[in-house]
Amino acid sequence: MNTTNKTEKELTYEVTQKDWEEGIAKGWTEDDMLKPGIYKVRRATRFRHKPEEVNVILEADVVGFLKKHPDESYEKQINSALRKLMIEEVKAA
Repeated sequence: MNTTNKTEKELTYEVTQKDWEEGIAKGWTEDDMLKPGIYKVRRATRFRHKPEEVNVILEADVVGFLKKHPDESYEKQINSALRKLMIEEVKAA
């Protein structure tokens, strides 16, 4: 039985013999899975990047484009676009 309440910091996770055998049958190795038993785990906090403040000069047409999407701040829109570029570059490498 697994307890997974989002407000709890400590969770109990149980791996049964049946769970373990099903994993082996799927082709998982012993290193891929926890052995049968009861495990207490703590919920991890999300890692957040510490923002760094910089000054950027944007061209007028770029600012005009960003103003068309007032639901998000300039910073969020720019960060999202730059993060997409970063991910594409990592995938291409």
